[in-house]
Amino acid sequence: MNPDMELITNAIYGMFLFLEKNVDFGAVGCKLVNVDGQIQFTCARTFPTPLNQFSLLAMLNRLFPRSIKLSTVEMNYWDHADSREVDCLSGACIMAESAS
Repeated sequence: MNPDMELITNAIYGMFLFLEKNVDFGAVGCKLVNVDGQIQFTCARTFPTPLNQFSLLAMLNRLFPRSIKLSTVEMNYWDHADSREVDCLSGACIMAESAS
């Protein structure tokens, strides 16, 4: 966890419980929000694809911000109200299971 972060929930314990219950996952992250409560969409990402990179350059993601197909790697269509598998977690907060 980055030193400039502030916990507003019991996220560390929640991430621990998630890894305990979901043994197929090697790491977990949490929802990151700015001081004003806005979601930091960079906390979870998909891998870059030609389509999502084109969408970014052509600004189609701004015209259709909730479109799964036209979203950028930040997955702007997702409100982060649920848990889901993602391709990449932000380095700001990651809990990884140690290899045994």
